[in-house]
Amino acid sequence: MGIFEEHATRRRFTLGARCLLGRHEACDLRVNDPRVSSEHASLHWVGDHWELRDLGGRNGTWIEGRRLSPGERVALARGAIVALGGPGRAWALVDDAPPVVTARNPLTGSVRVGAIHGRTAPGRSVAGTAIHHRLTYDG
Repeated sequence: MGIFEEHATRRRFTLGARCLLGRHEACDLRVNDPRVSSEHASLHWVGDHWELRDLGGRNGTWIEGRRLSPGERVALARGAIVALGGPGRAWALVDDAPPVVTARNPLTGSVRVGAIHGRTAPGRSVAGTAIHHRLTYDG
């Protein structure tokens, strides 16, 4: 499963199939930093890789020290360094595996990881939803 790790704190965030990054409380990876826009960037699993998209934040989305153009999409590989609002606050993609179904117990904090189960009879599809927890980072 995909994992982002913040450089300064080593805190980790498990990636769902689609993640919104920014300052707004609805973001999956919430960053309390005035340099970060409400909805700053998005991260998606696309086929066989993670894709980062800049959503036009005023202070930019950075990959490996390079500022992305507004709306630009870039494929991420393991070890990629991503920063929001400037090159100083960074996360690394420490695991670039595809997302898996997970659930976190809000009372105990324990995380369950499971496989997607379903029928595979002709004409049927197997579907699952990745459920992941939201984290807030103060800056």
